[in-house]
Amino acid sequence: MAVQTWSQRAVRELFPKYVLQRFEGFRGRDEAIAREAGISVASVSFDRFGSLAYAPLIAKDGVVSVSRYRWRTPYTTKDPWTPVWKELVAAGIAERSRDGWTLTERGRVLCERLHREARSYLESLDLPQAELRRLTIAVTSLAEGIPPDAERAMGARHGLPLQDEIRSDIARADRALSELEHFRDDSHIASWQAAGYSAQALDVLSAVWEGMTSLDAVASELHRRQDRGRVEREVDALVRRADIERDGDRLALTPRGRASRDAIERETDRRYFQDWPDGDKLARIGDDLTAVIAALPS
Repeated sequence: MAVQTWSQRAVRELFPKYVLQRFEGFRGRDEAIAREAGISVASVSFDRFGSLAYAPLIAKDGVVSVSRYRWRTPYTTKDPWTPVWKELVAAGIAERSRDGWTLTERGRVLCERLHREARSYLESLDLPQAELRRLTIAVTSLAEGIPPDAERAMGARHGLPLQDEIRSDIARADRALSELEHFRDDSHIASWQAAGYSAQALDVLSAVWEGMTSLDAVASELHRRQDRGRVEREVDALVRRADIERDGDRLALTPRGRASRDAIERETDRRYFQDWPDGDKLARIGDDLTAVIAALPS
């Protein structure tokens, strides 16, 4: 049997895989909660970042706003969030404030119920207990090393409801993995900001860096975050910066562009992995998280 060799990056790439799969079997429950509340499941679901489920991660001083969403996900110039919050306002779950939206008492109760039932669902799963116990200890220790100025990660640590109810291994591991996933964003955003890029320029540069060789391909890849006109303007700016060469629809990285984007990735890794183990300790995290993910409904 082949033995998995784990790099730090390979282990970290398991985190979003876990986050995306963890609530696959919860969908019937969130649909029932949505029906009872008289709203669409998309407005409450853990599958949608702009939903009620993630409002505590976004809110600042109790207010959820478009500007706050743009801070959290700076790559998008579009606004998929306002329609969700209009629906929540119409249902009495939220109310409009000067700067955005706040949850009503009904909304706070519903949000707590959603998180309590989601946590109960995770705790009901038949997960490998020895692997989960080791994983919980390891990722909780990693999360404790996140610097306190990593604001997106701190939102996952302090912003979620019912923190005093996090007692089981899976609940503790889930929170730590969420914090670590958000800290990757903190690390990456700080890195490209320090390099002097806007979010939209970095998004376009990254698409070409990842192998897309035409404007059509880049615009198609980024269409949920930027319209084509914005993509074209960012391409032109990157051409002037000498990061990209353009010949009609064809795009290519220049040596300068590749070096710049590679440097951002290295700096992201430096910020993110500075307290991580290697060797057997790292391999154990990879093996144990793989075992937990394999046991999740898919």
